[in-house]
Parts: sequence; C-alpha cells; structure tokens
Amino acid sequence: MSFIQYLDKLLNEDNEKEVEKKPKLITTTFAIVTPESAEHGDNEETGFIDEEGEDMTPDEYDIDEGITAVDKAVDFMKKKNGAFEPSSSRYDSRVWYSNPEYNQDYSTGAQEERSYHLGDGWTEEEKKEIFNRMTKRG
Repeated sequence: MSFIQYLDKLLNEDNEKEVEKKPKLITTTFAIVTPESAEHGDNEETGFIDEEGEDMTPDEYDIDEGITAVDKAVDFMKKKNGAFEPSSSRYDSRVWYSNPEYNQDYSTGAQEERSYHLGDGWTEEEKKEIFNRMTKRG
C-alpha cells in the first residue's frame, strides 16, 4: 500500500466515523401540481414539510428489539408515508424516495407529491440497504 493509499484510507475511515456520529435524519419535501401548472410543465408550489428532519436513530427500546436505523427509515418512508418511487432506477447516494400520489384534491384537480431525502448521517452501506429494500418488489 502506497503512502497516498494509506492516507486515503485513514481519511475515509475518519469520514465514516464522523457520519456515524450525526443523527440519521430524513427530510420531507412537497410539490403540488395543478391542472394549470401542468399545462406549463411546472409545479404550482414546492417546499419543505420538515426541513429539520425526522430522526431515525434507534433508541434503547429499538435496539433491544433489534430494530435498526435502516428498518426505521424504510418503515417511515414506505409503510407510514407510502413512498415507493426512487428518484433513480439505479443506486446513487443522493437518491430520494417519493409518493407521487400523496394527496389528491378532487375539487381542484391539484395533486401533491411528497419526497423523502436521507440526511448526512447515513453511511454509504445504509443508503444502499435502504435503496435495496425500498426498490424490492413484492
């Protein structure tokens, strides 16, 4: 191993340790499309529902039950909020997950989409596991 490879390994290990210290957050955004905005290929309104993020870090009870941050993230996005659509069909560490049919206002025709974004506290391995579980069919 060269000196440069050794330094790179040390830096990556330090970065992983820093990531593990941060809370495992998921932020939530929204986009509303109306029939009028759709004609222009645009959203009527976009923004944050939860800019600070929902913390998925397991507490002591979760740990006793064997529940991981990945378990909590998948449950929060998929089961509780109906997210099923990744922003990419191939894994990318920046992928987010959406429920394009979160809310439909039948009186106005407005459609609300909610998207869920993984924060900085997730390791690459956790992000990959979340992607695999969120995209698993069946």
